[in-house]
Amino acid sequence: MKVALTIASTIVTLLMLAVSVSAGGNTVSFTDRQGDLGKTWYGMDGDPVSWWSGDSAISGAGYLDIRSGWVAVKGDVLTMGLVVDSPLTADSALPDGVSQVRWVWFFYLNTEHFWADYGVFILWDGAQFSASLMDRTSGSPPFAVAALDTFTIDGQILTVTMSMAKMPGVVVWFSETMVMHGSPWPLDQWPSSGAWHAPDLTDWIDLSMDLPWLPMP
Repeated sequence: MKVALTIASTIVTLLMLAVSVSAGGNTVSFTDRQGDLGKTWYGMDGDPVSWWSGDSAISGAGYLDIRSGWVAVKGDVLTMGLVVDSPLTADSALPDGVSQVRWVWFFYLNTEHFWADYGVFILWDGAQFSASLMDRTSGSPPFAVAALDTFTIDGQILTVTMSMAKMPGVVVWFSETMVMHGSPWPLDQWPSSGAWHAPDLTDWIDLSMDLPWLPMP
């Protein structure tokens, strides 16, 4: 594991998503609007929903605000990354009332179910960072969870590198940030209701889709 903390100086508003695929076809990336934490957002039905005030502690945590992200495949190596609005430094702290933050990439074998087949997480409890791969392909808990030590945190940039062989057959993905309240739900179980929410996530690209899926490279 390499964690570089620079000593220096996320549900969503409509994110104005821009998706790009590299000329070589091995990278899919997106950009995301700045400052959309804690604001009113518009869901698939077009109705506005306000989840918390714009001056809340969560709204001020810029490291929850995704600015861009990507997934790249080269041979058997899968690299994923997120750029957040403010850097994670030695002085960064969790918002009041939050017990853990999770930055996650969800991967799917198909688009026929809501829950992701795999999830790659960077987790932070305010003191320690870690990364894990969650495998839900069994369909029922306890799910397989493996620690990953090939992740980096360098200011505003978070990355994870792993073998594609650990997630064979995935075809789409999306990213989000999560905040946990109280005891975080374990990755080997289904999410518990009411104890977490997602302040920012990849926006819908195609309104015929049920989720904001991006294609794999």
